[in-house]
Amino acid sequence: MLSDYILHKIVTLYEKTYNRLVIALASTAMASVLTSGVALLTIPNLKYLSIAPLAVGLAAAEKIMRSTEIKVRKLLEAPEREVEVANYLTRLKDLYIERDYLTRYSQQPKIEDPLLKKEKKPLEASRRFLKSRYTVLKTRNKLVVTATALAVALPHLIIEKDVFIAMAALALALYVKKL
Repeated sequence: MLSDYILHKIVTLYEKTYNRLVIALASTAMASVLTSGVALLTIPNLKYLSIAPLAVGLAAAEKIMRSTEIKVRKLLEAPEREVEVANYLTRLKDLYIERDYLTRYSQQPKIEDPLLKKEKKPLEASRRFLKSRYTVLKTRNKLVVTATALAVALPHLIIEKDVFIAMAALALALYVKKL
């Protein structure tokens, strides 16, 4: 039961992360492509500004991915810190009194509980699956980053034959792929 809750919580975290990534990368990609398009049509010197929104979007994507990784790691290492999990475990032990619970929880020594150990076992078994889901999330992120970098780089490369912008956009995408 605990493992089901934690798996559900992790899947929810991954979905929220993906939605945040799409919003961050789509908005910065749109700004970058619009700046690039305006530069192609009007002021050619603006083309160098199209790299800035792309870099901001990539930095935001990296920060979002790191924060999700930290949250999932904390959840897997110590699920008993979650309020719902702590309430679940105490109700299983028939020790739950709402008023007394917080004071007792802060005063008790931290000893590995056999009940918690039994509940954590399926979670430990499913770590590989969780890691593969995170890998899928990172792959989606890299795909969106690559598409964005190509959307910025190709018009400059094809129309203006400007290799610098194309190289800068693709270098940013390759940097993110290494992370």
